[in-house]
Parts: sequence; C-alpha cells; structure tokens
Amino acid sequence: MPNPDLAVILTATPDAISERISRAGVTHRFRGDPEGPVRELRFYDEAAAALVERGVDVLRLDSSAVTPSEVAGRIADVITCRRLPSVFSQTLPTPRES
Repeated sequence: MPNPDLAVILTATPDAISERISRAGVTHRFRGDPEGPVRELRFYDEAAAALVERGVDVLRLDSSAVTPSEVAGRIADVITCRRLPSVFSQTLPTPRES
C-alpha cells in the first residue's frame, strides 16, 4: 500500500478539547471520560510518529485557538507550496475522460 503524500493531524490542548466536548455534549461513551483528551493527544502523537517512521510527511496543526477556516487555510497553504506527486492522481481519469 502506498504512503499518503501528506498526513494532516489536527490536535488541540486538553483544555480546548474538554471545552469543545462540553459545548457539544457527550455524544458517545468515549467523550464521557475525563482523561479522554489527554489520551487522545497521546494517540495522535503515536500515529504521527508511526507515519514519520514510514517516510510520510506529517503536518501537525494545533487547532486550539484558531477557527476551522484558519485551519483549512493553513492546510491549503502547505499543499499549494509543495509538489505532492501521487501515483493515483496521475492515473485516474479526469471527469471528462470517464
């Protein structure tokens, strides 16, 4: 299986995660765990490390104090400033070709 061209991992501080959960409400059992935000960050750190070991470029963004539009803008800036070759994007037909 080929590696992704870029992995984007969005994180936030445990306090920001807890605040978001309290605003949204506990929507499933995992969100009811008070230690969940800390554990979630650890899992994201482990996932990022595993991806880097596989040679994947990882963009980590802390979304604690920025809007979703700002996060999207930062991701777009990184993508447009890089050449990201992809085997799949080179072989898939365009909508007009299919």
